[in-house]
Amino acid sequence: MSKKAHKSKHQPVEYDEIYCNKIVAFFNVPFSFVKKIKYFNKHGKENYLEKTVPNPNPPTMPGFLASIEATEEDLAAWRVKDPIFDYAYKLAYLLYEDYIIKSGMLGLMPSSVFKHLTKNQLGWADKIDLEITGDITVDKGYRQPIENRISSIRN
Repeated sequence: MSKKAHKSKHQPVEYDEIYCNKIVAFFNVPFSFVKKIKYFNKHGKENYLEKTVPNPNPPTMPGFLASIEATEEDLAAWRVKDPIFDYAYKLAYLLYEDYIIKSGMLGLMPSSVFKHLTKNQLGWADKIDLEITGDITVDKGYRQPIENRISSIRN
């Protein structure tokens, strides 16, 4: 079977005003839940412990698009076509930013993931970004012993 046989041409999804509410609702979700964990104390009495856990289904744009069977191209066209949908999209993005910030600040995601998302998804930056330019020079006092050691290993 050729690769061309597997390709299907995407038919654009027809815009419907209901998508304005759907996109906002999709991103307006809790970032965490309180989970009750049942346990028994040393006397056999049943107790419960409450633990805050992250939302197991965080909202993402690919998740939204899959839920309505649309593509990024469809979304871009709808934003141009309807200013109300464009506003709903921007509101959904703010909800997404809020979700990331609150989840990260409450420790509901690893700090490395939080840092990656805030820098690469939200456009945050460190207060000081250093750019190193120029040559690195090595003092001859340090260079000669290193070259002598390399020469002794080679010989």
